[in-house]
Amino acid sequence: MGAKASRTEKHILAKAREIFSKKGFKNVTMQDIVDACDISRGGLYLHFSSVEDIFLAVLKAEDSIGSDNEASSENVEGEGDYLDGISVSTKISASDRFAAFLKEQKRFILRRKDGLSLALMEYYSGHNSSPDNNYIKGRFDDCVHTIEEIISDGALSGEFECEDVAGFARNLAYVLEGLKTMATVVSISEQTVDKEMFYILQGIVPVDQYINN
Repeated sequence: MGAKASRTEKHILAKAREIFSKKGFKNVTMQDIVDACDISRGGLYLHFSSVEDIFLAVLKAEDSIGSDNEASSENVEGEGDYLDGISVSTKISASDRFAAFLKEQKRFILRRKDGLSLALMEYYSGHNSSPDNNYIKGRFDDCVHTIEEIISDGALSGEFECEDVAGFARNLAYVLEGLKTMATVVSISEQTVDKEMFYILQGIVPVDQYINN
């Protein structure tokens, strides 16, 4: 793909994302995207064959930069790999890693008015897809994996007490997904997010780090 074609495709995806975040999936037409991008219908079809094709490309672009492109990553000092946008190192405590992860999730939830949750729900409710190709399931599984890894490390270091790490990870991931979904259709305040987090995190993480920082 040439540089010009690449720029055009990125422009289409950026505009399409705005439309999907406002209208969901089922109410979007190719003409909507043509109008938003200010290009010809033929020009759009040079890059994408359908609304579904564009939507899947938007999701792929989201994956390439992490967190649905709505939550900026918070770097934690230290050397090592990156885990869901957070710099992970054995030098960093599990408590600090978990607090950073939760604060990132909180920012993500509070910005969901610009998110794709409605479009995702509409798309996957009307399409049969294998678990391996389901974006929502993939996001959920990634979240569970991240939580499990951090809590497991914290249990080994004595920072956390958790008898069922896998169960706790799934429970917290469901809470996070529920808050993300609700935030797309109703106004959720920071205090509401903090309250829900407090209930589930008691006895697991120093909650004051999450709420007060």
